[in-house]
Amino acid sequence: KPAAVAAPSASHNRDPDIIAVERHLSELLGIGATIQYIGDGKGTLTLKFATLDQLDMICQRLSGEAI
Repeated sequence: KPAAVAAPSASHNRDPDIIAVERHLSELLGIGATIQYIGDGKGTLTLKFATLDQLDMICQRLSGEAI
């Protein structure tokens, strides 16, 4: 069973599209996802895991391996 997904922080000055992508990734992967967009098409994506099994699942999904 996936760990509870932490709600991405939403502040009044964040782009609603970025917040929506965070939520979509969190729901899709069953883990926390945070996007820090710095502008000009650049930023940081952070995926939060609580167990090594979750880390393995992230690696498998990113590499396209069967889960």
